[in-house]
Amino acid sequence: MANLAALIKPGITGVVFVDYQRDYDTGSGPEKTPGAFINDLYEEKNRLLKDLAKNTLQVGIVCWVRAEEGESLWTKLNAFVLAIQGKIVADPNLSSQAYYAKVTRIATDDGSRHPVGLAVIAVEISYFSAI
Repeated sequence: MANLAALIKPGITGVVFVDYQRDYDTGSGPEKTPGAFINDLYEEKNRLLKDLAKNTLQVGIVCWVRAEEGESLWTKLNAFVLAIQGKIVADPNLSSQAYYAKVTRIATDDGSRHPVGLAVIAVEISYFSAI
């Protein structure tokens, strides 16, 4: 999860806040925008060999942006989501810490909370470990 956080901040220019394990943007004012919370959702472990397991970790990245008067909230949110997705696509093994990571789903609030827009990016991370 730290490698995902590093992809977002400092990996994406302008991101001022990244934290772990939150449900939504409580306490995040304009000083923490754009920002993201990285939440582990669940992990599945499958034994492949006597002492080797393939692990699949599902992670949710809850991210938000704020639009000022006259700015397009959708454009800002879409750009932020695409930047996060682009970082994951560009480094699918998370700096050699995973077998692969891929975005499996993206959901947004479609700008219904103007001036703050929220999105959730679901990421599947697979890696191998000893049992």
